[in-house]
Parts: sequence; structure tokens; C-alpha cells
Amino acid sequence: TNLKWNLTGVGVAGAAGGGGNTASLLHDPLFIYIDANDTLYICDNGNNRVQKWVAGASAGTTAAGDSGGSNGKTAILLDKPTGITFDSMGYMYITDYNNNRVQRFPPNSNSATSGTPVAGSAAGNSGSTNGLLHQPVDVKVDGNYNIFITDMGNKRVVKWAANATIGSVLIDGSSGGAAQNQISNPYGLILINDSLNHVYLSDNNQRSAYLWAFAAANATTQYIIANSLQMDHPSQIIQDQYGN
Repeated sequence: TNLKWNLTGVGVAGAAGGGGNTASLLHDPLFIYIDANDTLYICDNGNNRVQKWVAGASAGTTAAGDSGGSNGKTAILLDKPTGITFDSMGYMYITDYNNNRVQRFPPNSNSATSGTPVAGSAAGNSGSTNGLLHQPVDVKVDGNYNIFITDMGNKRVVKWAANATIGSVLIDGSSGGAAQNQISNPYGLILINDSLNHVYLSDNNQRSAYLWAFAAANATTQYIIANSLQMDHPSQIIQDQYGN
């Protein structure tokens, strides 16, 4: 079947042609999460918050970060949130880009709710050791509560087991190349639930998207599914209920 996008978009959050920090506006929104009720969770990057937007609503409510857009390193604040996902218990995970950490928030959180650091430095320190992150972008959680992170500033994808204090490197592109086991700027990812532990990965700098298969703690196979002739700085990857 030949499928084609409808070229006429419909606005579902924010306002055309302008940004702001009120409940009905967004500022440089990045990654989104859509739940089973079609509720949108939006990383409102420029406002340092995550907005929850119920289907058909004219305004959002703040699910994490400061509703007015202030940034910071404390447990209730974010600094350029980028990626977002949920686990099976309804906990929300956010990549806190400028704070070099992943924060977890309980179900039904709001602007007054404190997050818990589950990867990286609680104080916002960056680094390349296995206990630190540098500009994390996307995050996913599997059924065993393992956390997978595109650690963009370190050019790698890392895995943090539940309650771990350090992570393990799954894909390492620190040499900056584009060979089979290298990436340049890992950005968005999707976990695929199969026996080969596949993951779809977008590389913002290489302008490519890949299908990787993990073997133990190392990536062993890379397939280019789209390249720079087809995309320009790809970011988030989303999979629908049909596996598309």
C-alpha cells in the first residue's frame, strides 16, 4: 500500500506563529509522548517544563518543571527538557539536557512535584565516565525498568539498570566516525521488543536513521534505513500502535 501524509496539518497544542510561557503557549517544543487516551506530553524545551495537553484542550497543564518557565538544578526544576517516556507503572522519565541527568516523576505529577535522578548527576555535573552523562537527549524504559539513553554529548547510547549508580555503554561513537559500530550525534531512539533487542536510532549529525541489534552490552549490527539524501538532522522517532 502506498501511503502519503496529509499535507494540511492541524494544530493540537500551542499557537501558530508565536511562542510564550502561558498555559496555552509553547516555546521551542521538542519530543512528545502520546498516551492511550491521546493525551500529549510535550517537552516544552524553551520553557523548561513538560506540558500535559488533553485531546481537544485549548491549554496545557504543567506535569514537570516550573509552570512559568524558570530553569534550575533543584529536584522540582528542569533545564531544557528534551526527551520523555513512561514506564508500565505510569512513572514519567525526562532527559534534563542541560542538567546532564534523567529525572523520574511519579504519576499525576505537577509543577510542585520533585523528580528523582535515575541516571547521571543529581547536581547537574557532566562527564564521560559511566556514572555521568553529557547532554542526554532521548530516553526509553523496557519492561524490566532498564533505562536506555542517547547520551549525545558523549556520542553514545547507554543503559542504566533499575536502581543502578552507573550505566553501561551499548553503542560508542566517541571516535566521531560513521563506521559500523560508531555514531556521531545519537538523538532519538525506539526499543523494539524482540529477542534480538533491536533499537531504531536517529543520528542528528550523520543525517541518518539506523536499526541496531545489541548483543550483550555491545552493538553488533547496523543497518542504515534512511540517510542524508532523505533526511536533514532527524530528531525524534515515534512508533505507532501498528508498528509503523
